[in-house]
Amino acid sequence: CRKNKQGNILCSQSKNDEITFFVPTPPTVTPPVITASETPPTATATPSTATPPSTTSTTTTTKSMGVHSYS
Repeated sequence: CRKNKQGNILCSQSKNDEITFFVPTPPTVTPPVITASETPPTATATPSTATPPSTTSTTTTTKSMGVHSYS
């Protein structure tokens, strides 16, 4: 067994198995989602003051795109 970059433990007979095992595992998917969630609020805060309508569409686009790209 060994740890990968995300700190998840990989146990398998071959390197191909590690990749196959690991792509669908929740721990791997979770860190990107958290990062994506933290980014929009920060970016949203600035445009929110200047143009509320743009902020709404930007937030929706960012969140939906983020979810799709990570799933």
